[in-house]
Amino acid sequence: MPASCGKAGGRARGPHSRLPLVVKWDILNWISRYPGTAMPLYIKDDTTARLVDRLARLRGLSKQDAVKLAVQAELERTAACIPLRNRFSALRAAHPLPPPTGHLADKAFFDELSGDP
Repeated sequence: MPASCGKAGGRARGPHSRLPLVVKWDILNWISRYPGTAMPLYIKDDTTARLVDRLARLRGLSKQDAVKLAVQAELERTAACIPLRNRFSALRAAHPLPPPTGHLADKAFFDELSGDP
């Protein structure tokens, strides 16, 4: 790793920097074999851990499902705060209408297709 990527001296400092190289290789090998798997979420804050535990007990869920439920609810709440005009403009930008063809719609043809006289 180049010196500019880490802290001073180019040494990585973190929980995995003390792992033996063989263990790091095993972890990376396992992750590459199972790309759909996710790394576990480790909550270091005691208050957050207590809140997750409280929600899990109240709802009769696992802690993982409690975190998922809380995150989904917050994402929905945040999306609802975005003005409708902005949400529609983002939708139109992501899925634009095709360019106009210049052809006029044949009302008689479409009436016949729908069964209207």
